[in-house]
Amino acid sequence: MESIESQQPPVPPSYSSHARATYQPVTVKEWLITQLVLCIPVVGLIMIFVWAFSEATHPSKRSFFQSILVFWAILAGLGLLLALMFMLFGVGLAVFSSGSSSF
Repeated sequence: MESIESQQPPVPPSYSSHARATYQPVTVKEWLITQLVLCIPVVGLIMIFVWAFSEATHPSKRSFFQSILVFWAILAGLGLLLALMFMLFGVGLAVFSSGSSSF
């Protein structure tokens, strides 16, 4: 009969005890500074891209800003789709109303 230790799956390298011991979460102070920087109109927009794609950024912060960019892309796509639907509806309405003036 095998021992219990040999039956458990191996631990992925990213969850090793060394990685857990050296991981430092983003502090409240860092998040407050981040939020203050984001309040500056043009600088905040630029910093979202910098923090999303910089290897020097903390992994949690980088993932957060990447998710913001994905969310913005989804909203932009939905907005374009909605605008296209309204334009097509407006064109169809204009064509329909100009073609039937016998009311």
